[in-house]
Amino acid sequence: MEHPKFSFGLLDLHSRSHKYSDDELEKLATWLRAVDCRYLRLLPAWKTNLPYKKGADGLFDWRKKNPIFESELKRVAHRFRKHGIDIWFDLFDACSNRIEYPWSWWLHNKQGIHGIYDYSQSAIEHFKYDWIDWLFDILPNKRTLWGLGNELQIGNDDNPPAINEWCLKWLIPIAQYLIEKGARRPLYYSAGMKPGGTQNHIAGWLSDEVPEAGFKATDTVAIVHGIGTAKMWQKNIVDKNILSARRLYGISDDGVGCNAETTVPPECKGNCETDDGQRCKANSKCRTEAVKAVKATLKPNPVCPQERLVMVEFLPAEIAMDYRHIINDLDFKASIEIYAKIRREIYGERFA
Repeated sequence: MEHPKFSFGLLDLHSRSHKYSDDELEKLATWLRAVDCRYLRLLPAWKTNLPYKKGADGLFDWRKKNPIFESELKRVAHRFRKHGIDIWFDLFDACSNRIEYPWSWWLHNKQGIHGIYDYSQSAIEHFKYDWIDWLFDILPNKRTLWGLGNELQIGNDDNPPAINEWCLKWLIPIAQYLIEKGARRPLYYSAGMKPGGTQNHIAGWLSDEVPEAGFKATDTVAIVHGIGTAKMWQKNIVDKNILSARRLYGISDDGVGCNAETTVPPECKGNCETDDGQRCKANSKCRTEAVKAVKATLKPNPVCPQERLVMVEFLPAEIAMDYRHIINDLDFKASIEIYAKIRREIYGERFA
């Protein structure tokens, strides 16, 4: 039984990769390859090594590309691909789309783009020709996995008319453009998970429910964030009845430890992002139990006969902060061997 794809979520690596040597990057890549973790997920940027430069007015100018952003992203991609690890790149990121962040080029720019959800004609053109085109030049490998966005959410995730309008004017043009550029199907995304919210609408619009868009139900993968334990999956996802029998899903512990619903109980507590023991991920035992629970829920069925859990991602909390070292501070058992543990205990693979 083949296991799902595995991803290692060191999301801002290319924003701080200047701190690490090529040998260090390649060492991490060899460890991941040894356990068949084939993807490194990256977000656009975080605080430093931003894509665009500021003009004299203090605003980011989408016409002034930052060569350091490009060179570091290329370097990270090259060093990992050298060892069989491909890049999963989320093109739009809700976490960096905040007006209070002076470094958010999504909002503080001279082009007048009003954040990642802006569906004005001008914004869509900038997204296509100044952003997506550039990223495809930086990451030309056909094995690159393109994500539509990280934690996309329209408003409070509870206004279907507003979500539908965004899907029509933003989602469809962007998704179609990615396919035109050569992006592989399925397209990945994470989004608001309220019943009838952003995630459900994205899945519906990019499917045969809207045939003129040119997608079918299995052309997208909804990545469910905040899954650290089996109880989180049951309580926050299954019990709310927001899963579709026709869809493909992935899970990530991105967001685990960030709120009451994703706080890890003491018996499951693993590594923490902060020195004061906050924002903690689950330990290997509870991570494995979570994957078992998800797999048991997402069984193949007549309308979707293929394996429906297609991606599993973990974030290495112990090196999430930019002052920690990606090699010396990495918990090898929790963040590398976890993938081998899942292969053995859930998928029955003989693996030393």
